[in-house]
Amino acid sequence: MIAHLDGKPMPAPLPGLWSGRGVYETFLWYGNLPNNWLFHVQRCRRGALAWHLPLPDEAELVRAVRDLGAAHQALPLRMRLTVLGNDELSRGYSLLAQARPLTTAERDLPPARVVLGGCVRNPASLLVGCKRLCVAEDLAWRDKARALGADDTLLCSTDGLIAEASTSSVLFGLDGGRIATPGAQAAPVWGTTLAALRIQVPEINEISLRSADMPRVRWALLLNAVVGARSVSHIEGRELAQPPADLIALAKSLTDKPATGRGT
Repeated sequence: MIAHLDGKPMPAPLPGLWSGRGVYETFLWYGNLPNNWLFHVQRCRRGALAWHLPLPDEAELVRAVRDLGAAHQALPLRMRLTVLGNDELSRGYSLLAQARPLTTAERDLPPARVVLGGCVRNPASLLVGCKRLCVAEDLAWRDKARALGADDTLLCSTDGLIAEASTSSVLFGLDGGRIATPGAQAAPVWGTTLAALRIQVPEINEISLRSADMPRVRWALLLNAVVGARSVSHIEGRELAQPPADLIALAKSLTDKPATGRGT
């Protein structure tokens, strides 16, 4: 394949990049494998199986991460591993590893103002729960929220159930003291930080919530593998309480610098 970019020859993009046939993982690198590494491997494996892709074994994933980390001096790094399906002429997969220094602004985010977005999660999808490459619609809803003065959007399933934010799992503190997250019926992406947190906090329940149930929410957290936890200050303009400080600290610790020697 021959490719030109702005009239100049360039290496042809890998087939999976233009077809969207692949899965990816994003995490922080402090010089060792992240605390939630095994959850990332599990999610990557689930996504590859959904795509019917061969999956690199864990040793190959670790080697790619370590080689990439050794090429950078600044820490922490925001890393991304992508498993791409090749075309019919070249069977198998390609493993794309990328990294850049994490900025302070990315890590230390202020509380988020969140609005309700579109019904984009399909429980009947063959890729339900996978961290797929095709996230353009998610980001379009996030950008629309930002244009309205908010920071993020809560996406729903096609059945109208709250699923997650555009790039984060969501945890709700409900009236009556319950802690809950959207269940599998809402078709959220399986979140690595949320999965690790649920081991530490077994009282987290799965629940079905719709937009009409948002008044029941007393506080909310956005969870992902880069920021750890980001509190939500407002949903649809309604001010929320501050989430429990110990819960925020615990969620952040799951993506902080690993203990010395981890990943050896």
